[in-house]
Amino acid sequence: MRGFCVARGLGLVTMWVAVGALAACGERSQDLHSAGKDQPAAWKGTDNGFSAAGWKAGDVQAWDLQLRRRAQGQNEYTRIGGKS
Repeated sequence: MRGFCVARGLGLVTMWVAVGALAACGERSQDLHSAGKDQPAAWKGTDNGFSAAGWKAGDVQAWDLQLRRRAQGQNEYTRIGGKS
């Protein structure tokens, strides 16, 4: 009787390992297939009123400057007055 229980337990463990292995093989790709292909460059501008004041659409240098300023505004060392 004890040998039967051990064999049955070993069989269940083997089955769960096989199920887990097969589940891992069925994972789908999580890549974005259309990223960047049909989207215009971000610095080209927008048709709505949500752009920064004084920024002209198509101005790459102004776009880069705005991104750097926004990043520095989120930098904790700059916000608390430390050196960065």
